[in-house]
Amino acid sequence: YFQVISLATTFPFKWPPIIRAMCNGAGIFSSIGESLISVDCIFRDYDKQTVFYVRQTLFVLLPAFSGVVLYGICKIFARRNDSSSVGNIETPEKTAKNYFAVSFNAFLFLLYPQSCKVLLSIFSCKFIGDAYYHSFDVSVKCYTGTYFYFMMCFGVPCTVIYVVGLPAAVYYFLRKHRARLDDRVVKLRWGIFYRGFRRPRFYWEVTVAIRKLLIVFLGVIQISLLLKTVFVLLATQIFIHLHI
Repeated sequence: YFQVISLATTFPFKWPPIIRAMCNGAGIFSSIGESLISVDCIFRDYDKQTVFYVRQTLFVLLPAFSGVVLYGICKIFARRNDSSSVGNIETPEKTAKNYFAVSFNAFLFLLYPQSCKVLLSIFSCKFIGDAYYHSFDVSVKCYTGTYFYFMMCFGVPCTVIYVVGLPAAVYYFLRKHRARLDDRVVKLRWGIFYRGFRRPRFYWEVTVAIRKLLIVFLGVIQISLLLKTVFVLLATQIFIHLHI
């Protein structure tokens, strides 16, 4: 719920300061956002276009880098646990693979809304004068030169992998193990995605992810504020109906 609240700031409404502060505060501890590392401060001596490309690239590569670090930490922790459990009955849950699965799944769960926002913002352009410019950085001219190659070679593949691939992968694994959802190992690895739902609706977290994706998409797309409001209200009503 806090993740959805934090996404409200993607809409260009004139929010009261207290509401904006509340939404930003919800995003701090419910999502892993861009505030984790300020790329603009690190690369402040570079031009804005370079900072734009570096920011998008670093954020997309963050899961891969974090996955390597998490796996190394889990491997060390599992070895220490094995050495300290000599003579005791070992449990199948205390393995590096299980530690890594639960840690990395939680990490991706927190990262997903911001990943959608960063990746979809690559395609957010608005018409200014006689050309299209990026809505988040008007120094970047859209659909030409470096931006075009960046969009086609980096933006499109990463959007398919992260925005579409992550919910699809979660659904695949949950459906694959749907007969073993009460198994201790399955619950440890994938429980974050289904433990709060009834067993016939084990996939509902995927629906929640689609709701977050839709809100982010409506927030970054360049249409009139009136249409954004109408679409958001319509999407909210649809998902409330599905939830009931």
